[in-house]
Amino acid sequence: MKKDNFHKLLDKFQNDTLTEREKAQFEKKLETSAHARKVFHNFNKVCFALEAVEADGEFSGSNPGRIVRRRLRRRRSFASLAAGIAAAVALPLLIFTFYRIYNTAESGVPLYTEVVSTNAKVTHVILPDGSRVALYSGSALRYPENFTAGERNVHLRGEATFEVTSDPRNPFFVNTLDGVKVKAYGTKFNVCAYEKENTSQVYLMGGAVDFIAPSTGNSVTLKPEICLTYGRMEKNVLLTHRSPEEYDAHQQGILMFRKTPLKEIVLKISRLYDVEIIVENDRILQYLYTGSFKDESLYQIMDVITQSSPDLRWSVQGETILLSSK
Repeated sequence: MKKDNFHKLLDKFQNDTLTEREKAQFEKKLETSAHARKVFHNFNKVCFALEAVEADGEFSGSNPGRIVRRRLRRRRSFASLAAGIAAAVALPLLIFTFYRIYNTAESGVPLYTEVVSTNAKVTHVILPDGSRVALYSGSALRYPENFTAGERNVHLRGEATFEVTSDPRNPFFVNTLDGVKVKAYGTKFNVCAYEKENTSQVYLMGGAVDFIAPSTGNSVTLKPEICLTYGRMEKNVLLTHRSPEEYDAHQQGILMFRKTPLKEIVLKISRLYDVEIIVENDRILQYLYTGSFKDESLYQIMDVITQSSPDLRWSVQGETILLSSK
């Protein structure tokens, strides 16, 4: 296949006009050509970065004035095609991470930066005070160019692990879309607050943090290796003990499960690969799995998990994955 022909197929892919024959040619080229995969990767980065600039709302509870945002989206067709390619070859997960600057200097409001990790396993960010953040797939972190005296505020959509630089006079706050606030002085902790999910979680690895509930302002002080789950609808709090191994591995881009319910595993895989997984029987969601994955493709992960139990099987139905009992 000539290079020009591949570029023509690439254009047709972007416009969702590939025929079945052309799709097969396109997938075959991506399977066999490192150059084609590189072109495909760069092509998508450019296309996403040039998405139409449009006005959008800000995180709840803040009003930084005039904000222009780039809305960057992955097309479902790309997600399904990438999954198909991964079945044949273990391609590295394509990584898309964007830094956006909120240009609000004219209104006198400090500049803000937003880091968006659309399908990267881990995006590492260093904040103005030297604090370190591991931002996970499908997440966004917004923070000011410089923290103001008295407190350090960041806003999170999704999941991140924070290693906060100690500064008792200037506590560190993580704010989420559901109104949850986590207060820390110098410690390591994980916050998971995806917009479409019914719960938010805070896990403390070391030090101390305060969980501050929305509306009421009631706080709970966590101890190390304690996971707090907050039910958004029920407005209740559940405390459980968990090992830090999974969180440490997650920070290194490794999916590690230790007797983890299938329900939680499905949720994490869905986030990472931006794919819908339909579970046919709720009973199998209680199945416990132990294992770890680093560079495996989506299909390889599903194969390993289902092969670990004689009761599980999986299949592809259109753009979704069906997980069922045999």
